[in-house]
Amino acid sequence: MPSFKPVIRKNIVNADGKANIKIQVNHNGKSAHIGTTYYIEPKYMGLNGKIKSSYAGHASINQDLMRIQVEYNNICADIGMQDIASMNINDLVNKLKNKKDIDEDFFKYAEIRIACLRKQKRLSLADLYDVIGSIHFAWKRFANLPTNIYSIFFEKERYIRAYLDADRLFFQ
Repeated sequence: MPSFKPVIRKNIVNADGKANIKIQVNHNGKSAHIGTTYYIEPKYMGLNGKIKSSYAGHASINQDLMRIQVEYNNICADIGMQDIASMNINDLVNKLKNKKDIDEDFFKYAEIRIACLRKQKRLSLADLYDVIGSIHFAWKRFANLPTNIYSIFFEKERYIRAYLDADRLFFQ
């Protein structure tokens, strides 16, 4: 099973003196990096992959980085151990990036489906999509929500995603 850890490449720093926090993917003795949206001065990054407490906002960023690692672990679990074992590092990183892009598009797709469901007078399902979207928005906006709420959301999202996959087959 691959492992994931937030890292900074200290030799790649922008003009502000900040480096991009990347998720290092280790698989079959090789490593690769996937960029995040976070930039930080290298002195604030600990060797353990956590942002030091001396950095303002360290808790929410550490929590989001942990969420990303959990997402990647879930994606790997969905792919399966045998398939992952046969992948090289580049294939795995591409799968992780593509799956993450699909997850980000999920809510754009949900907005379109909500409008379609409302036109079809399927209001209860449209309302469910609205609730899921609201929970996600609240999480993104207020990142200090308890972790168990976020895990409950992901369980509901997996259910909705499975439903959407079936729905998508119907509308193609």
